[in-house]
Formats: sequence, structure tokens, C-alpha cells
Amino acid sequence: MKSVLALMLTITLFSTGMAAAEDAPSADLGQNAALRYWTAFALMSVPSSEQDKIIGQWKTAPMDDKAAEIIQQNRHALDYLQLAAEVKPCDWGIVQAGPDTPLPHLGKARQITRLACLRARYCFSRGDDVDGVRNLCAVLTLASQCDSGDSRTLISLLVKCAIQNAVVEAVSARLPRLDAKALKMLISQMDASPQHPDFAGALRVERKDFLGGFLRLVRGGDLAATQRLLDEMKDEKQIPRDWIPAGNATPEMAQQFSRQLEELDASYEHLIDAAGLPPSEFEGRTAMETKKLAETRNPFGTWCAPAVVGARYTSAKAETLMLMLRAAAAIVLEGPESLKNFKDPYGSRPLEYHAMQSGFELKSELLDKGRPVTLTVGGQSTK
Repeated sequence: MKSVLALMLTITLFSTGMAAAEDAPSADLGQNAALRYWTAFALMSVPSSEQDKIIGQWKTAPMDDKAAEIIQQNRHALDYLQLAAEVKPCDWGIVQAGPDTPLPHLGKARQITRLACLRARYCFSRGDDVDGVRNLCAVLTLASQCDSGDSRTLISLLVKCAIQNAVVEAVSARLPRLDAKALKMLISQMDASPQHPDFAGALRVERKDFLGGFLRLVRGGDLAATQRLLDEMKDEKQIPRDWIPAGNATPEMAQQFSRQLEELDASYEHLIDAAGLPPSEFEGRTAMETKKLAETRNPFGTWCAPAVVGARYTSAKAETLMLMLRAAAAIVLEGPESLKNFKDPYGSRPLEYHAMQSGFELKSELLDKGRPVTLTVGGQSTK
């Protein structure tokens, strides 16, 4: 029966060849990296509790038979990750649903990043620098694509930064000992795929889809959305005392929320304009907007901080670490004098360089929790 059906299908295709060609989907439909990423995600094995612990501790886990088993079980997923990196357009197929828009690819991207970094470390431990770097280059491409299109939110930005930081951690200790081919591959990837987190872009999407989504619903008198906002404020203890008796949303409350969300929307516009400022200055601007909203007893005022401020610091740190990694690769290839070509993105001077035993250290003027952002490359400090 199968052979008869196959023959009938062949005859049909040949006899209607012109029509089939005209009606066939364009080959360009396959040129979407997300299709390959979803395949990679689907091919990831379900880890045991012990394996999950090793994957979570990929930075320090022993490169032994247990690590090798995890890598073997996920080899097809990781190979597809590299295949996805060969395709530039990436449309995740996200359908915007306002505040409730799901972003299922982000958790999968974090997991496959851990697996790829584990395999990179395993390759490095066996002297296979090229394959190790090839895995990390694929991860860098994933980072540049995980927040593309309508998925560019603050959450996506934070995931992108985490993925970039994982690559920095995975390669920085090995960097001085990478062979020339692997080192040039890494440099080529960083130059071809800029990794600057788009903080302003993420704020715009948050304003349009998250805040804007709530505003559209509440402005239209949606009491379910109004009740959800009321419940969230109760949970966060943001609700004014004189509202405590009002346990259920009312049309009057929807009107008041609408006015207050419009005030918050105006504050977001100001924050977007200030998004390019250094984190400390942006934090000051955010405090000003929060104070203005507090003066009008706007219960949504705290939505400006601390999450938005934290995201600004996170994006600045990730941007700085990626520049440091690029500068470190140049130092390994050309010597410390090449550092003059890399300006500290959040400082008035070039990155600070300190020689170390079997390596070196780079410092930025950018502070992270009160300490300068630092990249240690190779061995131990001589200080």
C-alpha cells in the first residue's frame, strides 16, 4: 500500500510540476533561526536530579564521565544550536498579548546555554580549543537573537545579559592559552555580532506592551484588569490606606487607575530618554520620577524602581564585560599595548590593566555593588 501511495504521489507531482512550484512555500520560510532553536530546545534531554545539579554548576563541575554523559545525551541539541547560529533572521513567533505575553524561549535559552558552556569547558579540558570556542560563538549568537522582535522586553534583556556573562565566564580562564585559530574565531564572532544590550529598546517595549496593555484595558473599563492591579498592589503593600475597604474593583476605580497609569506612562517616556545615561545617573532620574509620582499619591510609582534601575546596572555590566573580553582577546593576540584601542564605556580612561601570574586583570570605572567591574583572565593575581 505504501509503495502505491508513493507512486501516485510521484505521478501527481510530476504531472502538476508547474502548479506545484508556483504554490510551494518559499524557501526563505526556512531561513528563520528560531525554527532551528526550537528544534535544539526539543532535543535537550530531561536531566536527572544529579545531572541537573552538574548542569547548574557548569562553571566548577569536574570534567569527568558524568559531564561527558550529559554532553553525549545533548549532542544533537547542541549541534542544532550551532546550526541555528548560521541563520541571521530570528522570529520567535511571539504573539503579543499585552501584560500576559508568554516568552517560553527564554528559559530554554538559559538551559541550552548552560549545556553549551559545559561542553565548551569539556572541550577546553581536552585541548580542543576550536570546538570549545565554536560552542561559545553559537551561544553569543543566541544571546544576540533571544531578544529580537516583539520579545524585546526587560526580562529578555536580563536573559541576554546572563547568556553573555556565561560566555565571558566560560572562556576567560582559558583565553591566554587558546590556540591562534580559536582565538581568531572568537574575535571574529564578537566583531560580527555586536552584543550591546538595548536597554532603551526594552523600555520602549515594556511601555508599549506591558504598561500600555494595562492602560488600554483599564481605560476601556475592564474590571478584571482593574481587579488584577488592585490585587497586585495589595500584595506589594502599595495600596493607599483609604482604599483598603474597597476590596473589589469598581468603574470609578478603573477611571482613577487609568489616570494614574497615564502618569506612569509619562514617567516611562522620561526614563526612555534617559536610558543612555550611566547607571548612577539613570538611577537619579528614576528617583526623581518616583518622587513625582509619590507626590500625587500614585500607587504605581514604585513600578519605576527598583526593577528598572537593576536592569540598567545589569545591562551596563554585561556591555562592559563583553568589551573587556574583546580587549582581553586583543591583548592575548597583540600584547597589552592594544588596550589603547578600547575605551572604558563607563569611565574617562582606558580600561585598567594589571599583570597577573599566567594572566592579567582588567578593571572598569563602572561600579557593581560598590566595587569596580573586573575581568580576570587566566591565572592568579600577583597582588
